[in-house]
Parts: sequence; structure tokens; C-alpha cells
Amino acid sequence: MIPDDLIGMRVFVYRNLHKYGLNGEPMYSVVCRESARGQYGVVVAWATHVHLTDCSFSVRSAGYDRVMESGVKNVHAGVVGYLAPWTDLPPSFESVSYDPFIARDFMTKSGAPIAVASKLWMASIHDDRWHSHLSAVV
Repeated sequence: MIPDDLIGMRVFVYRNLHKYGLNGEPMYSVVCRESARGQYGVVVAWATHVHLTDCSFSVRSAGYDRVMESGVKNVHAGVVGYLAPWTDLPPSFESVSYDPFIARDFMTKSGAPIAVASKLWMASIHDDRWHSHLSAVV
């Protein structure tokens, strides 16, 4: 859960490859992107669910290239946006995913690259196994 005092903060959020919740669900790391708060670049929270507004999807080229060369994932992709209180998903949204071994960009379920979204819900979903799920309103 995101602490109330962080709501409205500009952040960079990424799927943490090494941290899991109490039930084994994937966790997201939330990194401050506001120098005025004196915490720029610092992880300020970890959560299984994150809601962002005014989002842009970011893939760092150097990190992507390292993944391609080594075959090992690293933190090089995430979403920049503003933290918002968690709400239920709207009736109409676009599923979004990122896999560096499939495409260089974040992609919609229909296979189109996505660069921005007005709202984004990042959640850990369990069906046959835990996985991250991103749902965007473009």
C-alpha cells in the first residue's frame, strides 16, 4: 500500500525482480522523481498495487542493450507518473506489458507500442501463478 503522504508525488515505478509480498506476489519499487522533496532517486515505497496518472513509459537503451547481451534482466524499464489513490479499474482499459526479449517498447495486448497513458494501474494478479499486470487508460 502506498502511504498517503506520497500521493501526488512524481515517481518512477518498476517491477522489482527480487522483492515479493507476503503471499509471494510481485512487488513494485516506487522511486521519487522530485528533487524538491530531497529524495530524488530514492526508493520511497514498495507495493503490490500502484495507481499512476499522467504516465510515460520508459525503457533505458543502455540497460536494454545489457539485457540483450547478457540474457539476464535488470532494472531498465518502468513508468514515470504521479501517484494516485488506488481505485477500481474502469470498464474500458488497455492491457500493457513489457518483455525485453519480445519487444524494445512497452506494448498493448493488441501488439501496438505505447508511450503515454492518462492513468495506469499496476497490480499483481494470481491465476495459475503470480504475475504483474498493467492496465492503462490511454
